[in-house]
Amino acid sequence: MIRTTLTDVIAGRNRRGQIAIGLYLVPGFPTWPVSLHAATKAARLGVDFIEFPAINQPTWSARTGTVIAHALTQALRTPADDSRWTTWLALLPIRVAVVYRSAWPHPEEWCMPDSWRTGASGLLLEPNVPDLAAYADVAATFGQPLIVTMDATTASLNDEERLSLRTGGGFVYSAMAPHTGTTACHVAFEKASEVRTERPDLPICYAFGVRTAAQVVALRRNPSCDGVIIGTAALEQLQDGTANFERWLTRIVDAARQPRYPAGPSVMRLAGGSCEH
Repeated sequence: MIRTTLTDVIAGRNRRGQIAIGLYLVPGFPTWPVSLHAATKAARLGVDFIEFPAINQPTWSARTGTVIAHALTQALRTPADDSRWTTWLALLPIRVAVVYRSAWPHPEEWCMPDSWRTGASGLLLEPNVPDLAAYADVAATFGQPLIVTMDATTASLNDEERLSLRTGGGFVYSAMAPHTGTTACHVAFEKASEVRTERPDLPICYAFGVRTAAQVVALRRNPSCDGVIIGTAALEQLQDGTANFERWLTRIVDAARQPRYPAGPSVMRLAGGSCEH
């Protein structure tokens, strides 16, 4: 299995009694100056890794919520080989490429600049990719893992998730809701025990619906959580200005860096959220 700096950084946070923080940011959103500022500030505040889109056509899965879809549409107005993209990517700390189908339609057909792939510590594919094992084999030739994906709202692993665990690496991306930007209402944390049994080497990061420091604290209290990833809320904060983004992100990072509390229940409702479907 491919071990990356990404895995070690998340594990290191946990050894210090903390959880890792990942952000999903989109180059050029809401403007290029704001986008550059956000990348710089995230690194300075100690965000552990940044997810960014590898995409060249306005197509994405049904799991992509309206805020991220809007950001992607705006980003596609600038060609991926534009120097501003390269400058933006260079500002990121450890980075994960969220690879959309248009960027990698078939295992042997990579349709983006090679630098986008080679500079990433892991590749995160959209859900329901056919021939997942074939993609993992090609990613291995790049020296990169496919990030493992999991649905945190179901009680046990399905066949596709087990395949992802067998072939992937980096960390487990555990989605707590059906769409980005929706709020988790029922998370089956006991599913993590199956993941730990099959891949004890992989940390688990929860995503979808994390918006506030209070939610980060709630997740931090559960031993199954090694990190959180925030996308929609980060983009919304950027739309309200860089000062607002910095205040919000400072609270998020502070919440993740506090000592962990005793374990919470195996299924819990996140603080400060409501269910959306």
